[in-house]
Order: sequence, then C-alpha cells, then structure tokens
Amino acid sequence: MKKVLTLTAAMLALGSTLAMAAGGINFLVNECAAGAGSSSITWACTASTGNALQAVGSCILPANVTGFVSASIEVLVSGPGGPVPAWYTGACRASGFVQFFDPGGYPIASSCPDIWSFQKPLANPPIGLSNVYDAGSTTLQSGMIVPVGETVLAGVGAIAGADAQNLVADGTTELAVFETRINRLKTTGTGLCAGCTTQAQLALTNIWLLSAGPTTICRPGAGNSPCIGVQGAAGGLSCTGIVPTLNKTWGAVKALYR
Repeated sequence: MKKVLTLTAAMLALGSTLAMAAGGINFLVNECAAGAGSSSITWACTASTGNALQAVGSCILPANVTGFVSASIEVLVSGPGGPVPAWYTGACRASGFVQFFDPGGYPIASSCPDIWSFQKPLANPPIGLSNVYDAGSTTLQSGMIVPVGETVLAGVGAIAGADAQNLVADGTTELAVFETRINRLKTTGTGLCAGCTTQAQLALTNIWLLSAGPTTICRPGAGNSPCIGVQGAAGGLSCTGIVPTLNKTWGAVKALYR
C-alpha cells in the first residue's frame, strides 16, 4: 500500500488545488447511459458469493482537460426509509465494496470510451484505491462528515505522468471513469450482515479530475442519471446527494487511505 501511495503521489504532482465547474455524470447498472444502463436494480440475497451489483460511473466534460492524471469519486449510500443496515456498512462488510479504475477490469461499459485512454493508449494501466466510510467518518475528497445512517464508497485512480491524457471534450461525449462492484459477502450463513433486501439509494455525488490545470469537478446535471435505486427504491435524479466540495492537497487524500 505504501509503495502504491508513493507512486500515486508522484503522479499527482501536476494536479492543481483550484476547482472549476464541469459537466454531467451518470451512475448506472452494467453500462453507460449510451448503452441504456439502468438506474435501478433488484438483487437476490440467497447466497454469499458473486456480485450483487456492477455499476459504471461516467463523466461528460464541457471543456478540454489538459494533462489528466487522476480521478477521485464518492458514492453516497442512503436508505430512503431510514438508516442503511449493516449489509451496506464498512463495519460489517469492509470487503464488500470495490472501485475499479482500470478499463481492462470493467469491460461491461462497452458503449462509451474510457477516460484513461481517450486520447492515447496507456503504457501502464491505472492504479486504484478503494475505501468505505461509515457514519461519522471524514470522506476522501469532499471533506464531508458522513451523516448518521449513511455510508460513502470512495476511490481514487491514477496514471503515470507519461500517460497523461489531453481530453478533448464536446459537451456530449460520455467517458467511463470507474466501476463499482458490490459483492454478496456475508449475505447468508454464520456471521451474516443483515439488510441485503433493504431498499437503498447509491448516489454518485461528484467526480474530481486532477490534471496539469485546474481540478475539474463533474457534477450531476439536467438529463443525467447519477443515482441507482436498489431493491425497489427510486433512482435517477430523485436521490442525488450533492455534498459540499473542498479542495484538498494530495497529502490529505493520501492520509485517508492509511
């Protein structure tokens, strides 16, 4: 872990702490919006093996981004009917949630190009880190304190400076950034975590893109679908969880993964 963090810190040396508004985001089951990904899913809770969810997070850029090297994401998990149960928490299922940034690891998003190799092929795939923040924790990039009864799934991916991408945007092209996988670990049997069948909403709050210029923040916009409804809960724009955005140094980001 320390080696990965040291390497990633070097990659992010180009990143600025200034922020500017950017285009829309989508968070959909199995595909990008261009591939008709769904904003809702119902999964079975009868086994502790396999994935319950594979979802693609994507960004639509309104302007070019020069020297893109890293992306940071946060997904807010909340319960429309009350606090999220143990099944959705890191305290009970820390290994149940993973964020993938290597496009070779999420081939399900076949309808849109990935942001990591949009401008040129990569010499090396992105490296990525994931974390789960339960209520009361301070999250990765937004700086929010996770509210009681909610969870935040966070991650950061990065590529080497030599692979930096100059992203040419047209305001409509959807770029896949990451994939969230939620598995069924501890769903059944001894030591199970209760609540797999409980309704929940998974809202992609923001995507932060670090580059040679100002940090670009992709936020939900009109016509986007940034939220997935689980087990019958509403999805789409009905549960968008926008959180206050703070500009953090890489040192602050790295500390949260130790």
